[in-house]
Amino acid sequence: MKIPVIMMTVALAACGGAKAEQSTAPAPADQASAEPAVQESPDASKEAAVISTVTRKELDSVLAMGPAGVLGMVQTDSHMENGRFVGFRIVSFRTTAQEILGLRPEDVLMQVNGMPIETPDQFFLVFERLKKADHIAFSILRNGQPQELDTPIAP
Repeated sequence: MKIPVIMMTVALAACGGAKAEQSTAPAPADQASAEPAVQESPDASKEAAVISTVTRKELDSVLAMGPAGVLGMVQTDSHMENGRFVGFRIVSFRTTAQEILGLRPEDVLMQVNGMPIETPDQFFLVFERLKKADHIAFSILRNGQPQELDTPIAP
């Protein structure tokens, strides 16, 4: 069952992190993956990489835990560039997985399903909309380059 993966997916939409990070340095090289590899396109900034499918039942069981139940599953920091908030840098997963639905430590999560996640209200809106979504799409920066990751939600 993919419940830990789904829990991490929802947690990654969290608005969290205790400190802001000012960075222009590229993230470390890609790490080995315990989850399915991201199918990256030649121009990843324009086309979403499709990640393994999750089921509606798996996602619903995680959403039933509520936002507070999943927020502690990932450690993030605010990522700033030129004094402007960009997104949340994934510091670590609180699991043994090195990658979750294509997301990796050092990725900067900017949007979920096309919606910003800068404030708690925005996070709660994303959380609610996942209850009826047919996919989970992440807009990220990886090594300073924008990418889209997409995971279909199977019935």
